Amino acid sequence: SNHNTYYSAFKHVTKEDANFVVSSCHPNLKDPPPPHTEKAIAARKAAVKATSRKLAKKKREKYCTFDVVEIIREHGIKSRLELISLAVKQKEVGKTVLAEFIANRGFKVVEEALALALEFQEALTKLARLQKTRVDVLCEAYNGLCVADCGGKWLECALGLLSQNEISLSTFCASVYNALYLGRA
Repeated sequence: SNHNTYYSAFKHVTKEDANFVVSSCHPNLKDPPPPHTEKAIAARKAAVKATSRKLAKKKREKYCTFDVVEIIREHGIKSRLELISLAVKQKEVGKTVLAEFIANRGFKVVEEALALALEFQEALTKLARLQKTRVDVLCEAYNGLCVADCGGKWLECALGLLSQNEISLSTFCASVYNALYLGRA
């Protein structure tokens, strides 16, 4: 148990033992009232505990890299300069957590957070693209719109190129399909 003074510890240890033995030099602590300092020590100890609890609750907020990555994604930030300008704006209204992160964590960590935010942003589209076969990508391109200023002329050019080289359309299509389906051999 927790005791503030020797007196309270002595009382606790001897309360159930009627036949305890003490040395001849030991003061008589069985009968007298507790020392005047007992209440003061207990009050001080309680105050220190209460203060430490308040300080634990008031602990300063700190950002980890993930928090900064989320801020970067929310605000659509692309560069370190944009992130620093956001930190300066927040600092002007009293929020210093982002500025402290940038100042304390260093260049590499901030650059890593920017790279991670970009990676998080592009992860789903990159994964979807990787899961498609080459033939699926070709079919999407075939069914999609032409680039600006093309006007469908690419098909005329491709057919003209095939006829100049004396390659039949069906042979070319089969070759492209096999190359896309089987990969390079």
